[in-house]
Amino acid sequence: DEVVIKPPKEKYRRKGNPAVELAEEIISRRDKDNPFDNDYVSRDRYETFLIALDNFTEEKQQQAMFRKFQFLSDYVDTSKVSGKPILNVSTRELAATDYFQKKPERRKQLVHGREWIGIEDFLPDEEVRASLEATLKDIDLFNEQVLIMRNEFVSPFAGYATTYYRYFLQDTIDVEGEKCVDLAFAPRNLQSFGFTGHLYITVDSTHFVKWIQMNVPYDINLNFVEYMNIEQKFARDSIHPRLLTYECITAEFKLYDFIDGIYGRREVFYSNYQFNDSVSREPFTHQEHVIEPPEATERDDEFWAQYRQVELSKGESSMDAFVRGLEQIKGFKYIIFA
Repeated sequence: DEVVIKPPKEKYRRKGNPAVELAEEIISRRDKDNPFDNDYVSRDRYETFLIALDNFTEEKQQQAMFRKFQFLSDYVDTSKVSGKPILNVSTRELAATDYFQKKPERRKQLVHGREWIGIEDFLPDEEVRASLEATLKDIDLFNEQVLIMRNEFVSPFAGYATTYYRYFLQDTIDVEGEKCVDLAFAPRNLQSFGFTGHLYITVDSTHFVKWIQMNVPYDINLNFVEYMNIEQKFARDSIHPRLLTYECITAEFKLYDFIDGIYGRREVFYSNYQFNDSVSREPFTHQEHVIEPPEATERDDEFWAQYRQVELSKGESSMDAFVRGLEQIKGFKYIIFA
């Protein structure tokens, strides 16, 4: 009636393990391959940020709280992580250029365009911006520690990572035209602050890390985060072997067991890296970290068509109409506040 198939119990070992040897090779080149080891670096960024109500099913739309908002069904989208229906309630777009100086270490950002549409239109702008920037910061996985939600996670590229993580060689796959080996990793203790995930590394002699996908383990208590996925992609040129071109952080938050939570996604596309003499020094003459001219928030559709790296989803592109629909509902501000 039943057949149970189990793998033999296998003892993990570090010595002589080709997966560990590959990880150690990449870790040994971590600082050497760092493009920010140059005196000056700049890069363009296009960033989108989305907040949505998670699992916004037809049954939920018929609940008493949402029944009077029948128009909401026109703005239901699909989660890129779980495939569940979500209702976008806020979107942000940012087009900017980042500037880095090595000594003394300084960072500046010149904003070309910024757009915020959604429920934060009814909230204090500075509060919203501060909370978003505190939660969703740029992540450098090649540091010793990775700071997420005020918690320090051990990077899979930390100097002591091979004693903290277990590494396993998986399949060989094609990633955007290059043959890569899948190097999986997981912390020895799944309740510790580490990651579980995959490094996709080219099989040639350079062992270039082309793609990273990883999650926060389910067994740890990370505030109200039920799920978090981090994805990064890299490119290389003849001089710089590690240029970040794409980053996506997706999270699902849940406050209480009896209600569904919040879905958030931040995507960043990086391009046009410049180094040393090619980098403008003008942004470093400003005192502020973020340099934003007044016209940055008044950009038209033609501007965004030029800067957008990806087409907006149905829910993201119709956020203006969504907000106008909310404004026509009696008492909507109290619901937004809740």
